[in-house]
Amino acid sequence: MQRMKLRRVACAIVTLALARAVSAAPAPGPEGPAGEAVPLRVLAARHHLQYVEEPLSGRVLLLGGAQRVVAVNGMSGVLVNDRYLPLPERVRLLDGEYRLPAAGLGAIEAALGASRPPTVRPPEAPRTRVPLRRIVLDPGHGGGDPGTHGSSGIQEKTINLDVARRLRELLVEEGLTVVMTRDGDRALSTQHKENLRLRSELAHTSGAELFLSIHSNSNPQSSLRGFEVYYGRDEYRAERVADAAKTTPVPLEVLGVEARPSPSVAPVLWDALYDEYYRESRELAEAVRRGLARTGIPDRGLHAAGFYVLRWTHCPSILVEMDYVTNPAGQATLSNPDRRQAIARALADGILAFKRDFDAADRFNR
Repeated sequence: MQRMKLRRVACAIVTLALARAVSAAPAPGPEGPAGEAVPLRVLAARHHLQYVEEPLSGRVLLLGGAQRVVAVNGMSGVLVNDRYLPLPERVRLLDGEYRLPAAGLGAIEAALGASRPPTVRPPEAPRTRVPLRRIVLDPGHGGGDPGTHGSSGIQEKTINLDVARRLRELLVEEGLTVVMTRDGDRALSTQHKENLRLRSELAHTSGAELFLSIHSNSNPQSSLRGFEVYYGRDEYRAERVADAAKTTPVPLEVLGVEARPSPSVAPVLWDALYDEYYRESRELAEAVRRGLARTGIPDRGLHAAGFYVLRWTHCPSILVEMDYVTNPAGQATLSNPDRRQAIARALADGILAFKRDFDAADRFNR
C-alpha cells in the first residue's frame, strides 16, 4: 500500500491531535507558586530514565525498564505507565526545555515509585497495530426490498446474499471472524434509512476492522456492464467525526495506552482517525479492484461516493457493485454459481492482500 506508514503511526497522530486540542483550549489557570517549573530532563535524571525528545510532535518520552512517561507540549497532564495524571498547569517549552509545573511533580514521582538504579533498556521489537480479525459483510437489500432484478426474474438480494455466504466461508477458512448484516432474506428494519443505519451500527457494535457492502448493479442502458468499487467521500468528514465522538469510544489500541482520553479531545482524535480510515478505504478498494479484475468482468474503476453505509461506518469501508444484472452477459455471470464463487474468491483475495499490509504496518513509528 502506498505510503501506508505515514498515516498508520497512530501514536504520533494522536500526540499531534492532543497537542492541537489542548493548544486551542483556554489556559487552566495562572502559573503555580512563583511560576516554578521543573525540566523534564531533571525528572529523567532523578529516576534514571532515558530522555527522548520529539521536536516535530512536541512529545517527550521518559523510558526505563517498565517505567514510561509521556508528556506533550501544551497538554494539561502526563501519562505515567499508561495512567493519565492531570497537572495544575500545562507542560510547556520554556527556554528550549520541556518543563512540568513543580506542583504536579509529587504525583508523578509517586506514580513512578522510588528511584531505581540505572537500567539498560533492551531493544524493543517493533510494535504493530492490532491485526485485522473481524469483518462485517453486508449483502445489500433483503426482505421486502429485493433491489434490482434481471430479465430472467433473478433478484439482486438473492445474488448478494449468495456471494456474501461464499465469501464468508473463504474468510473463515483464513481464520477471520465474519459478521453478516443478514444471513437470510430479511431486512434489519422495514424503514429504509433505519435499515441502513442498523447495518452501519453493526460494524461499531461488533468491533469490526473492515466493512464490505455487496451489491449488483442496474441501468436502463442494457449495454452497460462491469464491476465498480466505491469508498466514502471526504466531504462527509465533519458529520462522521461529530457522530463518532458522541456515540463511539476512541479505540484504546489506537492510542497505545490504557487510559481513556478526555471527552473534550475525542473529536480531534476521531478527526485524525478518519485520515486513516479514508486512506485505508481507498487502499482496500484498490486491493479488491485488483482481485475482481482477474475474474474477467470489465473494470469500471474506483469511485468516491456518499452511500449511507460508507458515511457512517467508523472503520475502513467499501461498497462493491459486482456487475450489471440488466446486461445479458452480466446477468449470466451473476446467475452462475461457479462465477459467483469466482467473484467471492476475488473479493477474498483483495481483502487478504489488504490485511497483510494492514497487519504489518508500524502503528507507533518508534
